[in-house]
Amino acid sequence: MRTASGLDGAFLSLETQDMPMHVGSLHLFETPSGYRKDFTTQVRRMIAGRLHLAPIFTRRMVAAPLNFANPVWIETEADLDFHVQRVDLPTPGTIAQLQDCVAGLHARLLDRDRPLWMLYVIEGLADGAKAYYVKIHHALIDGQAGAALAAALFDLSPKP
Repeated sequence: MRTASGLDGAFLSLETQDMPMHVGSLHLFETPSGYRKDFTTQVRRMIAGRLHLAPIFTRRMVAAPLNFANPVWIETEADLDFHVQRVDLPTPGTIAQLQDCVAGLHARLLDRDRPLWMLYVIEGLADGAKAYYVKIHHALIDGQAGAALAAALFDLSPKP
């Protein structure tokens, strides 16, 4: 258990439906010729093997009684069926449709009863590319946490 910093507490307290306090990034991936695997399943498996590399995957916020103090972070299990969700673009799967999709996903607040992150695997792009959009509450991520997350998500070695 770790108490959230004053800045993290501010990010949490200032959040409203009209002003979400999460950050996000969109990543496009070219698939090899003949790729037939389920990309969402592959992403879930990859993250499952790397949960230990980035504490944000398993850190959940618990509010102090009556909100008299900053919340605390506790370790919990990551429900990858919840946190990694597939979204299919409508035909024809244009970049404009991808951008609209991500805008809609970004507008949704994160569930505070779970670790404050989501990864949406986006399929249906016309050129066969795959994408994922990662959304993380700003209270969870700083430069060091961002570097750990990037290592967990983008290290291609068999044993990261």
